[in-house]
Amino acid sequence: MRYVEDVYKSADNNVAMKDAAAATKDAKELVELFGEIEAHYVKEADEQDGLKLSRQSVELSSTLLKVLLANDFDSASSVSRDIARTCKSCHNIYK
Repeated sequence: MRYVEDVYKSADNNVAMKDAAAATKDAKELVELFGEIEAHYVKEADEQDGLKLSRQSVELSSTLLKVLLANDFDSASSVSRDIARTCKSCHNIYK
């Protein structure tokens, strides 16, 4: 999870600096990482909160990638904040 957090922080910083190439690279990696987390929670039938939040994170990361490809940094910043809130929600449940 620390690696996911590091990639998120990198993406958020790159969005703030309007570095489309680096932020896009990070967003692609986030989609993959959150996909792996989702796969974990699919196997854990009694962890519905984790499954819901991981799916939300995959969707948000995909949206982040989409808006970055459109060079929409205002939307990217908003989506990045949504990712942070979703991560925090999950961390509050699964500490």
